[in-house]
Amino acid sequence: ELRVRLAVLADKARQEREALEQAQRDRLKEAALCRSNGLRLVRNGDVEGAIEAFEQALELGGPQWDQRERVTRDLADLQAHLSETP
Repeated sequence: ELRVRLAVLADKARQEREALEQAQRDRLKEAALCRSNGLRLVRNGDVEGAIEAFEQALELGGPQWDQRERVTRDLADLQAHLSETP
């Protein structure tokens, strides 16, 4: 009976870990989609929309996201451009 309980607990822990890993993958995928959307919006001249998309990408991607530095730089450039535009 103890072995069965331990096996059940181990399986539950594995399922929870897998669910967390899947959620992280999903967030990173969403962050990448937001970044792509932001780039599309920039090409279409919608700077404010692009800023929103990049901000959302950064929020979803989190501090360890491999695209964070690039998106942060793009966002800063857009915000500077917007502040310079009359």
